[in-house]
Amino acid sequence: MQIPIEELESILASHRRYLAGGEDGAAANFEGADLYGANLMDADLAGAVLCGANLKRTILFNACLKSADLERADLKHAILEGADLEGANLAQAALKGANLEHANLRGANLEGASLESASLAGAIYDQATRW
Repeated sequence: MQIPIEELESILASHRRYLAGGEDGAAANFEGADLYGANLMDADLAGAVLCGANLKRTILFNACLKSADLERADLKHAILEGADLEGANLAQAALKGANLEHANLRGANLEGASLESASLAGAIYDQATRW
């Protein structure tokens, strides 16, 4: 079942407070969640848990996903253009047809990830990036 927009906004607001050091905030946990097609453009999801989440066709343009856990996430045809995925765990993620143009993949773990037809033009990676 897809997460209702009101609940999604509430979780994101709590995550922002968490990142700012607020006592009333909590790290976002979307493990196994259905976020199909959600617009998360410019969202700050640093350190969020998105293991096994359905992120097909999700808009994550310029989103911050530093150190986020996206293991086994379904990101088919997701828009991750300009996203900051530094240190993110994308092991076993499905990225078929995803747009990762100009994404920061420094130190990201993409071991076992499906990158068929994914666009990586201008993506930034380094020696610590695991393929």
